[in-house]
Amino acid sequence: MEGLLSPQTIWIVGGGGLLGLVLFLFWFTQGQIQALRARAEEERARLAALMQRTVRVAHRLVALLSPRREALSEEEIRILRALEESLQNLSRMKEDSTFRFAEEAFLQAAVAVGLEVAKAHRSGFSDKEQKIFAEIAKEWAFLDDALDAAEHAYNRAARDHNAWCTLFPFSIVAFWQGIRPLPLFEMAGDVEGALRAAFRKARASDENHPA
Repeated sequence: MEGLLSPQTIWIVGGGGLLGLVLFLFWFTQGQIQALRARAEEERARLAALMQRTVRVAHRLVALLSPRREALSEEEIRILRALEESLQNLSRMKEDSTFRFAEEAFLQAAVAVGLEVAKAHRSGFSDKEQKIFAEIAKEWAFLDDALDAAEHAYNRAARDHNAWCTLFPFSIVAFWQGIRPLPLFEMAGDVEGALRAAFRKARASDENHPA
């Protein structure tokens, strides 16, 4: 009996129990992080699919407005250029990166205001262009709400994942496994507000100086 309770035995049993606890925590933490990352990637896939549709809407909007550059004000032309440049930037970016998220957010803002520009010049559209504009507007009415919901869902999932990756002691497991925090879908500044301000300035100028 004394041999069973010797210091050496206690150290072996205690060390084995501690090792088992560490291995369990490692396994549990790894499973949690992987599950949270899978959920975030699933939400990102939904968001990416909606963004593909947004890109198509943006291309159609550019095609609709480009032939009317001469009729657009300087501010409206800037909005059109913002659409064109954002589409070019996205075509060169990797699928998942902080920079791509920022550019996608910018494109959404540019599409929303670009539609207002098209609406302001709708009276000059041909019947075919009127139909195209109606299709774009209908698609965007769905996408605008769907994108907002998808972005919030992705950000929630990414924050949950990132919490496990950055809080001690879970961060040790994440570092050991080479798992890094996910970027959030965020926009730097009120881009849409700035574009809308430019559009309002353009419309006010037209109203004060009618052709």
